[in-house]
Amino acid sequence: AYEFCDVLFKMNDQYFSSSERSRLLSPVSSGISHWILPLPATLKYFHEGYTNAMESGDLWYAGNIMVNRFVTQLKMGNNLQGVFDEFIGFKGFVEKQNNAFLSSEYTLYMLWIKMMATGVEESEIDEFEQDYVRNNKTNEFLIGYLYTFYTRYYLLMGEYSKALIYAEKVIKLANFFLVSPLEADAHFYCTLAICGNASDNNESQV
Repeated sequence: AYEFCDVLFKMNDQYFSSSERSRLLSPVSSGISHWILPLPATLKYFHEGYTNAMESGDLWYAGNIMVNRFVTQLKMGNNLQGVFDEFIGFKGFVEKQNNAFLSSEYTLYMLWIKMMATGVEESEIDEFEQDYVRNNKTNEFLIGYLYTFYTRYYLLMGEYSKALIYAEKVIKLANFFLVSPLEADAHFYCTLAICGNASDNNESQV
């Protein structure tokens, strides 16, 4: 896939279009390059993609590239406060796009920083979930994305009972799976949660 994209880059160099360049760089930056290059080396694709998207007016791609650059910095282990300080500046841009998917990703990852850096009260997590579900009640994809997000968080925290609750919520969203590759993730997380919480009480589940 990376070699194929390299061919497309050369074609775009010959018949340059900033719009096509940004659309090409969106999947390359977030979905392909990290299989070939060290994460710091992939940042060049985000920078170039964002610049071309803004130049061509493809704001959806600019936002998508921006959010995935954000996620890449989390994967790199960069200081969370530094990442937060950089991306809080994009809040106005994201809101102006009026795109539910982009806003959802941005909101969830900003919450993630807060959860991992300073911690949040359980009541705040519950309140966020209630508001999020109410605001996206007609979009099972986004609700499933939230539950997957919480499942990952509780697995990292070693709170396997809570992780299992959210993993099972994801699995129940049948429509969510029609447009998402996360079905396998959900079953895997469910298995992790069950085994992580293994005891005599859930021997049959294990």
